[in-house]
Amino acid sequence: MGNVAEKLIEARERLNKSQVDVCRDLNIPQSTLSNYEQGTRIPKDDMKVILAKYYKTSVEALFFSL
Repeated sequence: MGNVAEKLIEARERLNKSQVDVCRDLNIPQSTLSNYEQGTRIPKDDMKVILAKYYKTSVEALFFSL
């Protein structure tokens, strides 16, 4: 899971966004995004799609590629 967490952080930082920015834009609690980025929670499939679109990448690249 660490690899996914790192990819989420990298994707957010590529857009020069803070966690607060992303959470405000997606209307999700900061604790939720923080848990994803720490690797303590895995997003549900619908959230995977939302995050991939937001970060301008594919679900596969963000969550399933090595």
